[in-house]
Parts: sequence; C-alpha cells; structure tokens
Amino acid sequence: MKKIMPSILVSAMTVSCLAASGQILVSAASPYEGEAWYDELEIVEENREYARSNFIPYHDAKVGMDNEKSTLSKDPSKSNYYSSLNGEWDFKFAQNPADRLTDPDDDTINWSSEGWDKINVPSNIQTIRNEDGSFKYEPPIYSNTRYPWQNFESVELNASNAHAPTVNNSVGHYQRKFKISDNWDGRQVFVSFQGVESAFYLYVNGQKVGYGEDSYTADDYNITPYLNTNADGSIAGQENTISLQVYRWSTGSYLENQDFIRMSGIFRDVYLYSKDTVELRDFFIKPELDENNQDATLTIDASVRNLANAAGGNYTVEAQLYSNESDEAILANPIKMEYNLDPAKETLEELIDDLGVEKTGEARVINPKKWFADSPNLYRVVLQLKDSNGEVIETAVQRIGFRKIENVVINDSGQQQMQINGEKIMFRGTNRHETSLDKGRAIGKEEIVTDLRMMKEHNVNAIRTSHYPNNVLTYELADEFGIYICDEANIETHVGATSSNLPNTGVWNNAVMSRTKNMVERDKNHASIVIWSLGNEATYTNYALTDDFPFWNSTRWILQRDPSRIRKYERQNRYGATREESMVDIYSSQYWGVSSIVGHVTNKGNKLPYIQSEYAHSMGNALGNLKEYWDVFRTYDNAQGGFIWDWVDQSVETKVINTESYMITDAKTNTVGTVVGSLTEGRNGTKAVNGYVTLPAKTELTANSSTGLTLDAWVKYNGGASGDQAILSKGDSGGYNLKIDRNGKLEFFVNGWSAGTLTTELPTDFSDGNWKHLTATCDTSGNYKLYYNGELIAELANKATAPFDTNSLSIGVGYDPENSGRSWNGAIDSVKVLNKALTAEEITALDSMSETDESVVYAMDFANDKISTIGTNYEDESYWGYGGDWNDQRVNDGNFCANGIVNADRTAGGKVKDAKKIFQEINFYNDGKATDGTVRIVNEFLNTNLNNYNVSWRFKENNKVLKEGILTDEQKNLAPLSEKEITVELPDVQKTEGKDYFLEFDVTLKEDQIWAGDYSGHAGDTIAYEQINLAYVTTITQPAIDGDNEFNKVEETDEVLNITGNVNGNDFALSLDKTTGYISDYTFAGKTLMNEGPTPNYFRAKIDNDPADDPNLANTKDRFNVSDVKVTKNNNNLVQVEVTGTLEGNNSPNTISYQIYGNGEVVVTNTVTPSTTITNNLTRIGMKFNVPTEFSNYKYYGRGPFENYSDRNTAALIDVYETTVDAIDGENKYVKPQENGNRTDVRWAAVTNDAGIGFMVAAQEDMNSSVSRYEDEDMNGKRHMYQVPKSDHIVFNVDQVQRGLGGAACGPAPLDQYTLKKGQTYSHTFRIVPINTNDTDTLMEKSNKNTQSSLPVKSILVNGEEISGFEVNKDSYEFKLLKGSYDKLPVVSVVTTDNKVVVEEFEQPDSLPAVVVIKATSSYGITKTYTITFREVDEMYVSDMDWTLDEGGYFANSRDVCDANPISLYVDGVVTNFAKGVGVHAPSRVGVNIAGKGYTNLKGIIGINSNQTSTAENRADVIFKVIADGEEIYNSGQMKALQSKEIDIDVTGKENIILNVDTNGADYNDHASWAELRFAVESTEVVDKTGLQEKYDEYVVYNENDYTPESWTIFKAALDNAEAVLANEQATQQQIDDALKALNDAINVLVIKEQANKLALQIAVEVADKVTDKDLENVVPAVVNEFKAALANAKAVLDDANATQEQADTAFDRLANAMHMLEFFKGNKTDLDKLVTQIESLNRADYSEVSWNAMLPVLDEAKDVLANENAMQEEVNETYTELIKAFLELRLKPNKDLLQELINKANGLNAADYTAKSWQALQKEVEKASKVVADPKADYETVEKAIESLKGSIEALEEKTPEVLDGKENAIKTGDSNNMSQLGVVMLLAGAAVVTLRRKKIEE
Repeated sequence: MKKIMPSILVSAMTVSCLAASGQILVSAASPYEGEAWYDELEIVEENREYARSNFIPYHDAKVGMDNEKSTLSKDPSKSNYYSSLNGEWDFKFAQNPADRLTDPDDDTINWSSEGWDKINVPSNIQTIRNEDGSFKYEPPIYSNTRYPWQNFESVELNASNAHAPTVNNSVGHYQRKFKISDNWDGRQVFVSFQGVESAFYLYVNGQKVGYGEDSYTADDYNITPYLNTNADGSIAGQENTISLQVYRWSTGSYLENQDFIRMSGIFRDVYLYSKDTVELRDFFIKPELDENNQDATLTIDASVRNLANAAGGNYTVEAQLYSNESDEAILANPIKMEYNLDPAKETLEELIDDLGVEKTGEARVINPKKWFADSPNLYRVVLQLKDSNGEVIETAVQRIGFRKIENVVINDSGQQQMQINGEKIMFRGTNRHETSLDKGRAIGKEEIVTDLRMMKEHNVNAIRTSHYPNNVLTYELADEFGIYICDEANIETHVGATSSNLPNTGVWNNAVMSRTKNMVERDKNHASIVIWSLGNEATYTNYALTDDFPFWNSTRWILQRDPSRIRKYERQNRYGATREESMVDIYSSQYWGVSSIVGHVTNKGNKLPYIQSEYAHSMGNALGNLKEYWDVFRTYDNAQGGFIWDWVDQSVETKVINTESYMITDAKTNTVGTVVGSLTEGRNGTKAVNGYVTLPAKTELTANSSTGLTLDAWVKYNGGASGDQAILSKGDSGGYNLKIDRNGKLEFFVNGWSAGTLTTELPTDFSDGNWKHLTATCDTSGNYKLYYNGELIAELANKATAPFDTNSLSIGVGYDPENSGRSWNGAIDSVKVLNKALTAEEITALDSMSETDESVVYAMDFANDKISTIGTNYEDESYWGYGGDWNDQRVNDGNFCANGIVNADRTAGGKVKDAKKIFQEINFYNDGKATDGTVRIVNEFLNTNLNNYNVSWRFKENNKVLKEGILTDEQKNLAPLSEKEITVELPDVQKTEGKDYFLEFDVTLKEDQIWAGDYSGHAGDTIAYEQINLAYVTTITQPAIDGDNEFNKVEETDEVLNITGNVNGNDFALSLDKTTGYISDYTFAGKTLMNEGPTPNYFRAKIDNDPADDPNLANTKDRFNVSDVKVTKNNNNLVQVEVTGTLEGNNSPNTISYQIYGNGEVVVTNTVTPSTTITNNLTRIGMKFNVPTEFSNYKYYGRGPFENYSDRNTAALIDVYETTVDAIDGENKYVKPQENGNRTDVRWAAVTNDAGIGFMVAAQEDMNSSVSRYEDEDMNGKRHMYQVPKSDHIVFNVDQVQRGLGGAACGPAPLDQYTLKKGQTYSHTFRIVPINTNDTDTLMEKSNKNTQSSLPVKSILVNGEEISGFEVNKDSYEFKLLKGSYDKLPVVSVVTTDNKVVVEEFEQPDSLPAVVVIKATSSYGITKTYTITFREVDEMYVSDMDWTLDEGGYFANSRDVCDANPISLYVDGVVTNFAKGVGVHAPSRVGVNIAGKGYTNLKGIIGINSNQTSTAENRADVIFKVIADGEEIYNSGQMKALQSKEIDIDVTGKENIILNVDTNGADYNDHASWAELRFAVESTEVVDKTGLQEKYDEYVVYNENDYTPESWTIFKAALDNAEAVLANEQATQQQIDDALKALNDAINVLVIKEQANKLALQIAVEVADKVTDKDLENVVPAVVNEFKAALANAKAVLDDANATQEQADTAFDRLANAMHMLEFFKGNKTDLDKLVTQIESLNRADYSEVSWNAMLPVLDEAKDVLANENAMQEEVNETYTELIKAFLELRLKPNKDLLQELINKANGLNAADYTAKSWQALQKEVEKASKVVADPKADYETVEKAIESLKGSIEALEEKTPEVLDGKENAIKTGDSNNMSQLGVVMLLAGAAVVTLRRKKIEE
C-alpha cells in the first residue's frame, strides 16, 4: 500500500487542517514516517566514516611533496590511490518524494538508467538549463530567514517534532559506472562526497551503503564490501554501479536556512581513494610557538587504523619537516610514533566505529619562519606509515604554518586583544558565499582561485565562510596566499529559532555536534584558520548553559579539541572568567554603527576583543562610510576589524521571457486595473485571473452604504499556501475583507476586524480543482452571512455599523491593499462588490445581474472586451536573477542576496576598489607638514618591512606632474607596525586660486606574487597609495570670466528670452522659456548642445539602502511652478535672469538665477530650501541636462576613474578622466536598477561629440557629476535593467550633493555628515561653457574662472571671520550674541570681487539690536544688498550652534527632535515636551567650540527620551558626560528610562565642549535627549581680572622684613584690597581697575630696608637643624665640635637684628665649611636626588642658553645614575661633583643691570687690599664695562662678554685671604668629594639662592 498511495496522500496531507495551531500541517499519517530524511532528527548519517583531515594518500613521498607545494598546480590524480568520479552521470528528476523511484527503506535497488538525462557532477540541479537557457528541472529559490518550502506548503515549525516538506521537495536520482584500478586489488576502497545538498542515500551495485546529511562537509564511505569481484575475489578491473538518491530538503535543511539562493544536488567533487589493509586514518599537526613567539614545538597526534589485517601487528608513523621551497629535511631525526595494532574488526559497522590508535610525537624547531597573512611562510610535514619491515604503505603530505593565536590582556581593566604571533590581528575581511552566475554553488577551482586572488589584489586578508564550511581548496589557497579564515559550522535556522527555538533543544544536539565535528576535524590542520564559528543566527535568546543546549556542548568540545584557536558565535557573546566558562573568546556583532563600536570597545567592562562578524552591508550601490569604521579599528587596540557582508553578489543567470501584461476596465466606473500574474480560462468562456488585480483608489469604488454590502467571487483554490489570502479586500483596519485567514479558515468582516469577524472552516471540497462560489453579505443591521455555492454556511449577528465601506483604500481583487503578501493562491473570476445585502435567492441569480446595475460598486467578469493586452519584446536574452524571479513569489527576499563588494560576474567595481584603499597596510598621513613635503608613513604590516616595496611620489598641479621621485632605501626602512616621518623636496611654484596641488604616493610590488591576477599582483602594480591635497595659501587670484564680448541680439517676450552672439567665430543662440524657467535650447557652432536644461533634479533611483522616496520629487523639473521671472540687461555683455518659484507637492521655495555673458557662458545658481513636509529622506540636490546622444564623450576633472559617492570615495583619486556614456552605463552591474555612475569632487565635466564640440560645466565649488542614457525615474521600481527603457537623449547630472550610501539595507543609515537636511537652504553655482575642443589643457584653463565675476561681493566678515553660512546669493543673515558674553560690539567688513566694486558706506552696530545693510555694485552694474541683523539673546541653544563634532549612534544626532520624535522627558514622573534640545542615540558625541565667547554655564535637562519606556536590563541605559578641553567635567551616572536630571555646569574659560552619551552596556533603545541644552552667562557684566591677578601674583611673595615699615604699610593695604577684589565674584570692572592702580602706586613707593640679607643663612640653619646625633655618630669629634660651634654662631647672627651683611656671610661660610666635613653614607643617592630636584626647580628663562645647555647633559647623566639601581657610592659622588660644577657654572642671563651691579661692586672695593697688578687689570675691565653700559647699541654678546670679563677680573684680584667661595670651588675641583657633607651642598644651593635673590632685586 505504501508503494501505491504516495501520490494520493501528498495532495491530501497538504490541505489537512489543524485549527488550534493556525497552520496547515502535514498529516501524521505520512508515508515517509521513519525515513531519516523526513523526520528522524537525531539520525544524521548511516555508515558514514567519522570525520578526518582532508588529505590524499600518496604512493610515493616525492610525488606527494611536489604535488602539495602549491594548490595552484596541485593535481590529486597524481596519486595512484585517487580516482575522480566527477563528470557525466545519468540523472532522473522527481518533483516530489511521491514520484521517486524507490523507498530508502529498501536495502537494494534495481534502477535502469537507460533513457535518463545526463547531468554533470558537480552541479546544482537548479542551474541545469535547456538549450534555450530556461531551467530544465526547476528554478532556484531565494529566501533569507524563512524556509524555502514555505512557498509551497506549511510545515509546523516544531523544534522537537520537525519533519521535512514533501511538496516540490524534488528528488534527484544519480547513477554511473566506474571501474576499480588494477593496482587497487587487495586495498580498501572509499568514496568521498565533498558536498551534497541536502541529504542522500548511497547505493553501490544496488546495495544500500548509507545515508548522509550536512551539505558542506565530506561524507566518506567504505564501499569495499559492496564492490564486484571476479571469481578470485579480486576487485581489480571490475565494473561497478554507484547510485544516489538526493533530497532537496530534509530534516537537515532546518539547520541550513542560510541567507543564500537555495539549490540542491551533488555540487562538490566526488572521488574514490584506496587504503592498504592498515591506514593512516587521521592526524592533527600542532605547530606551537613558545612564549616569545620564536621557537616552536611541532606536535603531531596521528591515528592508525587496522582496516583488514586479520593479524594486526607493529607499525610506525614517521614525520619529517620540510620548508615549502626545499626538499632538505629540517629535523635532525624524524618524529616517530609506534603502534601495536589489534586484529581488524570483523564487521563494517564495527570498523566504522573504530577510530584507530592515536599516538603523539613532537620535535623542537628553532626559530621557524612565521605564518602571517602578509608573509604566509609554509612548511610541509611528510607523514609515512610503515609496517614492521620498514616498508612505506602510505604517505601523506600536509602543509603547515608556524603561528600562535591567543587573546592577550592589554590594559589594567583586563580588556583583551586577539593576537597572532604576539601582534594585533586585524581582519580586513569579507563574508563569502560560494556562488556563481552559471554554476550556482557548484563552484570549482577556477572560481575559488579567482576569488582569493581578487581578495589579495584588493587587500582583503580574511574570510568568514558564511555560513558553512567551504570547498577544501579555499583553505589550501588561504594557507598559501595568506588569508585568515573564520571557519563557520553549517548551522543556521533563522525563523526556526525565532519560532520554535530550533535547534536549541536536546533533540538537535547530535545534529549540531556532528556538523561542528565535521568542520573542525576536516579543517584542523590549516594555518589560515584562526577562528572557529559555532554557526550563525540560530539562537536569539540566552539558554541555560547545560547539556541540553547544543551550542554549549559544541563550544566546549571545540575548546577541548583545539584550544589553539578562538571561538566565536555572534548570537551568544557570553563569557566568564575563564575560557571553560565562556561560550566564545571574541565578541562579535552584526551591523553596528561606527559610534556603537566606539561605545563598546571603550567600555572597560567589555573584556573580549571585538570584531564585526557582518558589517558594511554591501547590497547594491552601498559600502558607505567604510573608512569611518576603519578609523575606529585603527584607533582602539581591542577593535580588530571584521567581515564585510558580502564578497560577491549572489545571482543566477536567468532567461528573459517576454511576457504579456493585461489591463482590465470595468463597465460601471471605467476604472483601469492591472493584472499581476496571468489570465487563465474562466467559468463561462471568459477569462479569470491567476494572481491578483490592483485598482486605483477612487471615490466611485467606495460604497459608503447604509443599505448593506455584498462581496461576491468565484474562486479556484490551489491550496497548500500559508498565511492570509485575500479574495476581495480593503484591508483590516477599517476596510472589508473576504479571505482565507492565517489559520486556514474562511473569514469575513466589514469596517475593520476589531468588532469581530465571521470565520468558518474551509469546506472539504474547497480545493478539489473546481470553481467555487463565495458570497458574503452584511445587512443594514450589521449581520454577517457567508454563502458557499449558494448555500448559507455561517453567520454572525450585529458586528458592523452603517455606513458600510467608507475606507478610501483601493479594492484588492486577490490581494490585501493594506497588507503586502496577502495574495490569493489560485484563480478568481466574476467578482462583484454591491452596496446592498443580497438574499439567498438574489445570490443564485447573480450571473444575470448587469454589471452597471445601480447596486454595483465594482464588477468584473474578465470578458475579452474588458481586457487589453500589452506585450514585451526585450532584446536581452538573460538577466541576473534574484528572489521573486523564479517560483518563489510567495516567500522570497528579493535582491537581498546581492550584497557583494564584487559583481556577480566576479568583476571589480567601485565598492571593492574602495575597500582595497581603506584596507591597505601602508598609509601616508598629513600632520600639517605636507605643504613642506613632510608626511608620516605608517606600516601596518605585521611581518613586512616597507623596503620590500618600491615607493614613488609626485607633486602635481591639477593633473600635471611638476616633480616626482622615489623614496630612498633609508626613507623606506620602516619596520612592521611602526611609523616615521619622511620629507621629499617639493618645487617652488606660484599658487593660483582655483588650482589644486597634490602630493601623491604609490607603493608598488617589486616582483610578481603567487596570487597575481587580472587586477594586481604583478611587478609594478600598486598595493597602496595616497593623494594629499595641499592646502596652500594662494598668491595669484582666480581669473575672471571674459566680459569683453557683446551680444548680437537680446530679444524678450512674455514667454521667451532669446539671445544670440559670436565667440571666436562661432555663433551661439540661447533660448530661455520664461514659463518653465529653463533654457529650452542652446546652439553653438551649428550644433544643438542641449534640448533642455539645466533643470532641478532632486530625485535619484532608489538604491537598496535608501528609504522610500517622496513621489513629489520625481520628475522635479515638471513640478517647478514659476511665480516670477526678472530679466535685467547689464550693458550689452551680460543679461541676468532670476526665476522664482516653488515645488509642487511640498511648496519648497526654489530660485534659479542665470548670468548670461556675451561670450556665451552661462553662470547658473540653483537655490532651494527643501520643505520639512517632504516625506522620507532627501537623496539629491542637483540639476540635469537633456543632451543629444551625439555628445557621448565624457571628460571630467574629479574623483575616478570608477563611480564614487560622498561616503565611498576614499579610493578614487582626483584627476582628469575620459570615457563615454555607454562605458559608464556598462559599469552598472547592480542586479537591480538603481542610482549609479556618480563621480564626486568634480571641478568640471564636459560632454562633446567626436569633433570636440560640446559644453563644459565648471563648478564654483566641487560637485557631483554623472552621465547616462537612463532616467532615474525610469529605473526606479524596475526589477532588472533590461526592463528599463533607454532614453533618446543623454542625462547629464550636475549635483551639489547626493545623500551618502550607508548600509541601511541591513545596518545603519549614512552618517549624519553624508545626509541632506530638510529645511536647510542649498545653493549651487556652476558655469556652462560652450567648447569646440576636447583638449585637456584648454578645458582646464577655461574651467578656472571666477563664477562670481559679475557679482560685487566675495565674502562678508564679522570680527574678521566670515559670517556663518555666507553665500553670495543669500541676502539675509542673523547674528546672535549671548547677553553678558561680549564687551565689544561686532565689526562688519566686506571682501569684494575686485577693486572696481563700489560699496556704499554702511553704519557699524552701535548698540543691540542692530541691522547692518550692505549695498555693493559690480563693474557689470549688478547690485547686491545684504542685511545682517544683530541681536542679543539670553541663552544660546546648542541646537542652534555650529557643531564641530557630530557622531551619532544608530540614528543621526538631531536638532530639536530625537530622531523623528519630539524632545520629551519624564520630569518628576510626568511626560514633558521641550521645543529645544539635542536628541541622540547612544553612543553619541556632539562638539561645540565656545573659545572666547565668554559663556559661563551649560544648562539643561537630560534623560532617556520619553518614547522609550523599557527599564529592562541593557535597555534604555546610558551615561551622559560633558568633556571640556579633554577633561571630564560632568558625569550623570547611570540614566534609565523614566528618569531625568537638571544640569548646570560651570564652563567658564573652557573652549572645546564635547557632549557624550555613552551606552551603559548594549545600545538597545538608548534614545537620549539633552533637553533645553543651552549656554548662559551668570554675571551681568563681563569683567577682566587678568591684569590685577598677574600683579597680585607677582607682589604677594614680597617679604615685609625687606622693606621700611612706612612703605610696607601702604603696600600691604593695596595688596589686601587687590586680594579682596579678586575674591569678589561681583566685583565691577571699575573696582578692578582701581585696585590695580592702587597696587601699582604702592609698589612705586615701596622702599627697600638697608639690612643684611639672611635668607641664605636662614636656609642653612634650617637644614642643619635637621642633623641628629645619630647622623653624627660616625663623624670625628673635632668636626662635630666645629659643626656645632658654626651652627650656634649662625643662629646667633640670625637672632642679631643689627648683624651686618659681612657677619651673615661669614656665618654662612663657616657653617657651610663645617658641613662639608660631614661624611656621606656609602651608596646613598638622597643628596643627588635632592640636588637634581633643586636644579629642576630653577627657571630656565633666568639663565643663559650657553650655561644652561652645558648643564643639561650633566643633569641627564645624574638622572641616569638615579635610575640605575646598581650605582655605587663612588659613581654617585663623582656624578654629584660634576653636577655641582655644572650648577656653579650656570650664568644668569646677562643684562646691563647685572653689569652695572658688578661695576658698582668693583668701584666699592679698596685698592689697598689688593696687589697693584690685579687692581690695574680690574680698572681696565671696569672702564670697558662702563662703556658697554653707556653704549645703547651694545648687543647681547657684548654685554655677556663684558660681564664675564669683569667678573673674571674681580675674581682674579689678589689678596691676603682668599674668599670662601673660591676655597669651595677649589675644593670641588680637587675632587675632595668624599668628605663633602650633604648639608654643605645645600649651603651651595642656598648661596645660589642669595645670588638669585640679589639678581631678582636688581631686575625689579
């Protein structure tokens, strides 16, 4: 019975209904119950070998070593033990399991493949095509999160009881013959399937071998027992048959719900390999580096298995190490592992369970070359299995790399960094699906090599194998090329996890563990793999970490099996104190914004390294702000890059099928509807719709009835589909609906569902393939009735209230106009909507009712006369398909599969080129010195010196190279992970305004690389580059527009302005249509240059990242309503036209002004203020030209040569590029039509014909530009480019700005700086220049003219700075000043265009408020008037200020709103709205500069915006901070929802203010607002205490004892008054000024007291008093006695008020000499330390540079001695001595006062005390010094020399008793430091203090 019934049961089970669950379920009585593919969740294989490393058994070591050197040349067939089964197989396709040939329960099959199709293996079934290009068997399906079979049936998502679908679950039958090689006799034969999707049964010679799931890892089976043998039992030469039954979907498919195009079949290699009776089963090679990452231990775990040796025995595995370049052995002795094997297992089942015997061996390797991505040094390990006789029976060769992967703690907070070989690893990575336009996922070596070559060519260094293990060739090439891999298990469930926790329950443990082990065991020996990923998007909540959680089991198993790599799983970033307690070792996220990453990595509570597992979602025209992501990754040590989503666009080439589309028109209202789907045969010889009909919303289609309502339709239901399916509908909320609901019931309601709905079970025959009549009525009382084939089957009373059907939505025939996706699965005929409730009798007669009956609201019988047909005739034969193009209309995700930075055909566009630039590992930075030729180079390579490359540079003016050169080896000598400054010599050129000056660098390869391909890798190819724009101050003014030409004729009517002229022999004629405001015709040199333009253009074809567009911006030029046109003729060489108007639909003011010159040039200024009522976001502000197709050559000066946008133009260099319109259109390879081809930073762009005639557009400032044969409006909404009509003209766009690209298709929108603002005024000025040459030099010269030549004003300055937002065509400005923040009124000045401009005199503000009116007239007679209103405000709101920093979180920082919500906080529990404020999403930073503004306070109220109310953990949880000049001055602490705080922060004297809102954990719901945030000035008067404070600080140190009592009393009173005024916050400026005057007057009368200066003596006594008896224990008695006597004498002198200076000096000298005699303690550095400290406290400014510089090296040496813990006393003493010498040699800065002091000192000496010779010498020096003092021209050197000479003469005076100071100096010079006391040295310092004090008094 099971064999007969499947086809019947399949149909029955798809409509079996369980009302309670709301799902259409497969009946439990399934014919497939118990089959592994269908419902056996814990069976993932039968008889499959346990996973092992992927390696080929070789018959010869030399063959293996040569073959494994490079994957590029590797050929597995060189092994005698390998045989491929790739190629042609017989194939039979079955659409459903019901049609399969046999049951898998059968142990034998007998398939005859005669007459079957042929299929190539490997391949995907869904990419096999007919000769005409159509899909032969079935098309692919694309679905992201939902399961693909939901297109056809609903299968209950039950994690514990899941089963496979059966509708359209195709089954492929494969069969082929193969022969066993003659030399395989006696060997064991295995078959390996490298990839089969999704499950299969294997048969050999008709016998069932086994079963396998897990589509992306190997399935190996021992087929030896099933092989045919000859009479002798030999398998050699025998022919065999291998057969497979492959199921598209199985229970395993629940774990394979990846975001990819769904396909099935044998899509990877199939091959046979043979083993001896004993095999090398597996090995795990572990090259482990030591703690210094230098030497290594090579550890090998090798397992040997007895396959068929009945006796067992002894075997050996020997392993030797070789470099990849040499066959010379590295290990002195090979690693040996000995095995004693038992006899082989008797049964195949036992043998499969036997994993063999594992042994471990190791060897030390000295300093091997390390494996990094930039230097992938590989070694080969040769393993040989030998028998007891030493005969080699198997050889394996495995390439390895010596490298260590680990997490390292990098700061005191315990944050970690992932490192490779001790260096920070940075993932410049992409996710990568295996995909191909023609092969689907069955890619081979060609595609894999292309992918990895392109990655290396574009600086991509990492792959995440999303979301399954890749083809083994990928890993081999990554090892060889140098690419890090995050290897991901084939586990992803999406909706399975969100709907039923699948696979996070114990029943799935075996499947999860099997897939994890399959990946790790297969790939474990690859150096490239640095991360194991547990899977992707299969867990959406935190489960208990128990054995019932499969991922907890898999992560622990990975850690145990391979602790040398990092584990990740983006959905479970849980970690504990140890790896054993953690789910992961690295924190990963998806699609976080830039600021969110900053918030995470700077949060010290986040310990793990951070990466983005997916980011920069590259869907369509995307990859915006990748540079800003990498600015963060380069800044923070624990931010380590990530993996862009995705590498290559997923698509399958699909045949274009020309179709017919249908329009229908009803008889009653003549409403035209569109058929979506097809027409099929109807009931009565008419047609019916198989799909649905869309109708426009019309008043006539609204019943608005008080007499009831009837909905009537004939339907034919296909069954099977899930979800709501509308038959006649106006939506749920307020409309009517007749439908099948999501629970599979018939449902009817009117005026919305909320009052109640009529539901009933589907009739049992509803889907029997016949037409069914459904009628639903609502009578005047609101009673519902439902009729089926004229019979009442259900009713419900009193649910609706008249009037019925007032909803303004359109009628949906077969779909719900309010809810997308609710479409009918079947055919619909003869629909009617009536404005009354029919009776049962009337229902039976409905066919005879006229469709124009008065009760008819809408009726359609699909008669032929109501149908019009529109056909297609596309020329393209194929297109790049995506979701919805195939049989996946119900469940698909459109072009969400096309996210690659590489095009679907594996060509490189702008996205991957921008990534290459951003990822480059050599970078050049301008730190402000580039104008002088100095730049900083940073080498980010981990193991490569810059010297490995050539580096060239060039200096350019515009596009011209003026000088170039190459860096020297010394300049290039830059080690890995280091940086340096280099300088190149730039030429001296005159800088002209309007010209660019660039310094460019190129880093190129010296030799070809192994990865060289079509884009890079060859000698001379560039791997890194930079273009630095040198911001020179120009010395030559930009030339003016030639104004000498006069017009031939200027004619004006009410409708048109016509102008003619001649330029250099070429006539031109221009017509401007005054009714539209546009140039309607421009001819030059006999050619029409433009049909129309420039016209406003504020619409772009929606890119995948754009929000929905505003329809009122499409075809902008047709929506510009002209209100006024003003034409002014200035002389006969200039006509000025100003067109004023608004945009229809949003009332945005728009002005277009033209300045038409006599030379034919036109300066256009387009000014628009987009209305805040515009829906969604602005995407473009620009203009476009309609240009004849003749002008198809395009040359421009801007960024190129590939397309680029404001947030994706890092890679594009500014230069001159030449191309064609067709070539640019050919660059567009996005799978869905959208904006493309743009160029940024364009200075000028020209379109010309082949003769060089055309026109150029030159911008006043940079612009965006593009050309195309396609209009944006035509592209918008189309699925494919072949559907977009090519226009009959060229579209030439010149945009002021376009919205950035961002990544909002899945991730953040563009950063705020790349968005356009509603309510902001945009003004764009450019010149239209007719040209008759395409010569670059000529165009460059013509381009550089001042577009404002005819206007009078270039800029307006307030207080010397340009007024904020100045534009020459903006005539009104407001300037706010905060009350109390200024002491001077603003001063206005004007910068004119040239010196011929006349500016009328204007008055400066003399009080506030004030209005300044500036009126200026140019030489062309153009007069401009500007009005500036100055007003004072009490508070300055931050939302009204210019922001110096603007970094938002998930949404952009907002002014006066929080995203789209009002600024609103909970204040004291009450929701309070605020008109002003700053709304942000944490993490966020907003900066303002208040330098010099006088603001004192920052005030406001802070908190979570009231639209977020969740108080759950990690929800709406932030910290507000205020940073002033780098210092945190406010921290709010934790702020949760429903909280707010008032802030009042002192910002007096601050300059740069940064407002931070940080996440306090995750960044969920962190909507934060700074309400009413404003600056204020607390005091009413701005006062300046600076001068008073300076004088007070200077005088407060004066000592009363130094001055006479009378003068001190006056001085002290003035000083005390100054102190009081300074402390008084309310002090007026007058009080401050008076206090300052009094203090200055007092100082002038302060008189110095004539008394001895005892300061030095006092200091000496204070220090000497600290000497204790214990200090003197080891000092001789005579010294102690002298010390005590000297100290007593010093104290006596101090106490003697009448002591003379001589007595004080004598006492000081005696005490100093006594202290000299005290001993030092051995090794004591205390004195040296104090000496250093004292010297460092000196003020360098007081000393001469010569003496100070002479002292510095000695001081540095002293510091070194202090730092040296091993310094002995002798060294300390010597250093001490030298430092004292250096100190004594210090000289105060020479000046005449000091020189005069020395003269006075000399003159005060007594000649009788000295020898005549020395006295005469002194007198000569006194005479010379006096002349120097008297000489007003004496310079510094002269004075210094005079001081030194005079001082020397004084010191040279000979007397009977030498001065003590000389004695001290002599003592020091003799080196008698051993007897020097610490206090003696302090005395020297005290003496120095005396000198300093004396000097200071002299200076004062």
